[in-house]
This record gives sequence, structure tokens and C-alpha cells, in this order.
Amino acid sequence: MFNGTDNAFVQLLIPMNEGALALFEHLDARAVGIDPDLIALTKRLRATHRAELRELRSLLAAGDLAEENVHEGHQMPGMVTALRLVELRAAPVAETTALATTLLRAHLAQTLLLCQGQQRSGHSPPLQALTARMHRDRTAELAELDALVGALSTAADG
Repeated sequence: MFNGTDNAFVQLLIPMNEGALALFEHLDARAVGIDPDLIALTKRLRATHRAELRELRSLLAAGDLAEENVHEGHQMPGMVTALRLVELRAAPVAETTALATTLLRAHLAQTLLLCQGQQRSGHSPPLQALTARMHRDRTAELAELDALVGALSTAADG
């Protein structure tokens, strides 16, 4: 059974992961001029995010809860929104990697914060298990992204 924290977490994580998937799709479509290591990272993240969406939706269904995007149109921290994708699409190719890594970093960092909140105040054991795994994965993904950004910065300075 979900409590309010569990429900809020799922209602936010579904659109957050959907937004991240839209970012990954955009980067694939615009791969020319984008750092290949970033493309490789987003391909791995795509699989993780899709699996999480399936689990989140399955948990909603098991609790007989409707999927509802109560955050539609909100410009929330870490959420890759339609507006942010428009801005990314309009950016020159030379700026795409930097903008995409900024969006991705915000998404990963915000997901970590949300997982921590669900771990502290959530009730659902299956959701707690999922958020523990998500927290572990996002921590590793964020470290990988930060290493990639550091390498890109060093290459640009060199």
C-alpha cells in the first residue's frame, strides 16, 4: 500500500524519466557533433530508465492507482520538459553536449534527492526496494557523468 510520499514519488518519477528518455532520443537523433561518450552513456541510461518506468507503472497498477501527471507544464528541478528540449534543439551543435550534460546532471541529482525522501518517508516495501536501487544507480551514473564532463573540460582546455 502506498502512502502520500510513495504516491508523490511515483507521480513525479514517471514524468521525470519520460523527460529524460526524450532527451536521450534527441541526442541519438542529433548524434553528429555530440561527444560519443555521452551518447554511449545515454544509451545505457535509456535501458535503466525504461525498466524503472515499467516497475513504477506496475507498482501503480498493483495498488490500483491511476497514473496521473500532476506536474504537467511545471518547470521542476531535474525535469527535462518540452521547453527545455526546444531550447536544446535550438542550440548550436557546438553547445549541445554542454547543455545536454547540464540537463542530465540536474535530472540525476534531483532523482537522488527524491529517492532519499522516499526512503525516509515512504511506506511501500517494493517501492523502497526500487528507490534504493535507483539511488545506487543514480549515484554511479552521476559519478560517470561528472568524470565525462571533467574529461571534456580537460580536452577543451588542452
